[in-house]
Amino acid sequence: MENPCNEVLTSLFDFVFPRYCTVCGKRLLSGEEDLCLACRADIPYTYLWKEPSPWVLSLFYYNDVSPYRKLALSVKYMGNSGLGVRLGRLLGIRAVGSPSLRDGIDAVAPVPLHWSRKWKRGYNQSEKIAEGFVEGYGSTGAETPLLLPRLLQRNRRTASQTGIDAGLKSKNVKGAFSPGAESVVLGRLLEEKKTVRVLIIDDTCTSGATLLACAGALKPYGPNLEILFASVAKVRED
Repeated sequence: MENPCNEVLTSLFDFVFPRYCTVCGKRLLSGEEDLCLACRADIPYTYLWKEPSPWVLSLFYYNDVSPYRKLALSVKYMGNSGLGVRLGRLLGIRAVGSPSLRDGIDAVAPVPLHWSRKWKRGYNQSEKIAEGFVEGYGSTGAETPLLLPRLLQRNRRTASQTGIDAGLKSKNVKGAFSPGAESVVLGRLLEEKKTVRVLIIDDTCTSGATLLACAGALKPYGPNLEILFASVAKVRED
């Protein structure tokens, strides 16, 4: 049962420091977080977790005119790291039922940021999403995968993939990634298990060039390493 004093304090806080829906801008009511009830009900979920083998597991679709694009922008550019964790948690909870993950996940690795971008932003948005994913996945009773934020490292600062022609995106990130400090953990897992399944997670997925470049960096670890992909948002192709 809610403490009446807490309810009063929460209402007072919301009055003094109003919060607004990330999608529509409407003032949030007490009990609402990030999204108003109407926008939460209309999230354009991909439902890819119900498909037998999606190449990337994503939470929701967006495009250039979708108001839900603001969710990804808020996490990436507006300092809303907490939203990244919460979106990752939603994806992790839904991912448990995915046929493509029926054999579980051993580790989750975020797409790394170049150090200069991480310093400027204050965090890696993909790492925050990965944190939430691991938390959400484990909250269902499934075995919690390892979170390996330094499994991969970014060797050079690349131009933003946004706005780049699809044919040039792979070239832009070619050779940009390599195994990071936590690759030793991956090596130990491969010694202990017949097959190791690693989920690489990003904030958004358009062509998938960044995810594939990350997978390529782990290719030397051999055929017993199975790479899976996930993102919070995915560009709708139709």
